[in-house]
Amino acid sequence: MDSILIALLHDIGKVYRYYPELWEGFPQVKKHRHAYFGKLLLLQLGFREEVAELVRYTHGEIPEEYKEKYEEIISVVRRSDRIDSSFRGSERAPTSDPVSILGLKPEKAISLHGGDPLETIKNGLRTLKGEKNIVERIVAIMKEATALLTSDPQAGQDISLFVHAMATASIASCLQRGYKPVLAHVEVNAEERSQFATIERAEYLSGLQLYSYFGLLAAASKALYLMGLQPYIHIISATPLHLALVIPQESCGVLEESLNLLCSDLGCKASLRVRAIEDGDFRRIYEKEIIPPLRRASLPLSDRRTCRYCGEGVQQTHSIETTDGILCASCFFICHAPKFFIGATKTFSIVLGCDGLITYKNLEASVVNERREGALLRGILNPKSSEEVCESGLIPFDIFVGPLIKDYETWLLISCKKVLLSALAGKSPLHRFSTAVLLLPHLLYKEMRKSIKNCEPIKFDPTSLILQIREKHEAVRAALRCLHRGDIGMSSILIKRGHPGITFRKLMQESRKIEDKEVLLLKDEGVEILRESLRDARAFIQDLQQFIEGAANLVPKVAIRSLEILPEIYAAEESIDRILVKSKLLLSFVVTARDEGLPLISQRPKEKLSAYIAEKIEKLPIIFSTIATLYKYKCVEDALNADHK
Repeated sequence: MDSILIALLHDIGKVYRYYPELWEGFPQVKKHRHAYFGKLLLLQLGFREEVAELVRYTHGEIPEEYKEKYEEIISVVRRSDRIDSSFRGSERAPTSDPVSILGLKPEKAISLHGGDPLETIKNGLRTLKGEKNIVERIVAIMKEATALLTSDPQAGQDISLFVHAMATASIASCLQRGYKPVLAHVEVNAEERSQFATIERAEYLSGLQLYSYFGLLAAASKALYLMGLQPYIHIISATPLHLALVIPQESCGVLEESLNLLCSDLGCKASLRVRAIEDGDFRRIYEKEIIPPLRRASLPLSDRRTCRYCGEGVQQTHSIETTDGILCASCFFICHAPKFFIGATKTFSIVLGCDGLITYKNLEASVVNERREGALLRGILNPKSSEEVCESGLIPFDIFVGPLIKDYETWLLISCKKVLLSALAGKSPLHRFSTAVLLLPHLLYKEMRKSIKNCEPIKFDPTSLILQIREKHEAVRAALRCLHRGDIGMSSILIKRGHPGITFRKLMQESRKIEDKEVLLLKDEGVEILRESLRDARAFIQDLQQFIEGAANLVPKVAIRSLEILPEIYAAEESIDRILVKSKLLLSFVVTARDEGLPLISQRPKEKLSAYIAEKIEKLPIIFSTIATLYKYKCVEDALNADHK
């Protein structure tokens, strides 16, 4: 019997909280009802009786017959749960609400890909008899079924039941081997690889995200494999730029060695930060910046070519000629990788050796598009339903890559970096960060689909969402909604001109420039709207509504008419100049109301309007330009109805 298995399943009965008619069916069970339901579910699914009983007695009083035989397992699981709770919060009243991230949440409790959580568990775990990789399948089904369910309400609705189960299981894995568990967080900047290149293929930049994502998984999996640990237990969450693991403190050196090799393959820097997590102790105990070796230029000029994408010198015999120019072998693989990831559900394995679709020469690992026994890590990409996950029994990856659509000329980028950094800096960073990684791509994409009729993703993962959209005004409205919220991060919109790769690169460059701002960019129009200016524009209209009838219709039209007057505000140095500008703006309100057939402004409101214009005159250029943009894209009503924080 393995404490990892019991730790994974110890809270599976909490699923029943989302089914009130079942949850209330055993009123005689007063304490630890979820443990009792966990036992019943496992027995129903054909698990051995001792597994079901151990899940039952991970909480509450232990009968003597189990205390004698399974005392060590129960002790490890209980201690692991206690350690996890010490930096996550202790349990209070039960909840039946789904997980919520930034106010984004599913309408009801569903699985990661839209199924019923309880049915997903039953369908996925009913066929476990005789299967070799029982724990791997349990992780896959638990992720699919419980990712969107809340773990404990007292810590907020942004901690997933699946993340709690994984954290407990990974801690138990360390403890049963006598190791001290720690939290390791890895961050890389994969885009350094292409910073000097003029990229003309969106596939390369999309492939670079995949290269980094699978590279991080490969580096961690190899380090864990060398320590005799199961990667799918200890890797809690992953993005193309981040990795969060619970590992033995003794394995940090092995992980650092793997990351050194990975950085040589990626051609970029990485950081490794390690924190203690035992008994509420969450101090940082180790930090390392990993810098790849300088690229060598020792090849003779006659035998050296330069890769068009990464700028690395490569031997003529090892270079590959393409329609885009000379490429090194790594960039060639990266460029063609998306072809194998786009479209239908795919199965992939990360294996030792360099014979796959994507290879890591220094790390000596690769990605193959098949289910391979003995792999370091296996998973399923782009699953369309819970049934596909249940059928494969493989862990769904947290990244999606879609095809380019020629007719969709508007591209929208939404960066989630601010959310992830906030989760890492706050309370319970492992749980909140990992929950955000799990849910953001799915919830944000679903939110966008509600308001955009014709859109398809180029890629979405926990770091960002890039959509192709047919109508630009729909993209602007969706981006403004994100900006209104102020907690998702940066949004930018770009009209595709020329080759799509140039568009993709411009989007990524702009996201790096303004990633700390809350801003909407309309790149082709040279328009930049900060969240603060959006808030000021909204307040301006609402204030005028108090003393001018029909201000919501009047102000946008005035803003458009007055754009040519606004430069005079900046040029006005004397008070008389400001009075003249104020008079012109006041006249613009009166004339616009008359010309548009709106209610005329009487003398008393004119006086209030004059005083208000004088008060706000410094901000009017930005306010009016913002309102004019809102009006152009039919978003004024959205701005007025937005809930600001």
